[in-house]
Amino acid sequence: MNKLELINALKNEAGISKADSAKVVQIFFDSMSEALAKDERVEIRGL
Repeated sequence: MNKLELINALKNEAGISKADSAKVVQIFFDSMSEALAKDERVEIRGL
């Protein structure tokens, strides 16, 4: 799954606009990237 596919899945599942879905995905990845850049632990449970 690429970023666009993730945005579209979020749009369809959450019933929100594509623009809002794109913002959510970008914030999520930016937050993870910032944490990793600071050598912080990133954990996604339940996958």
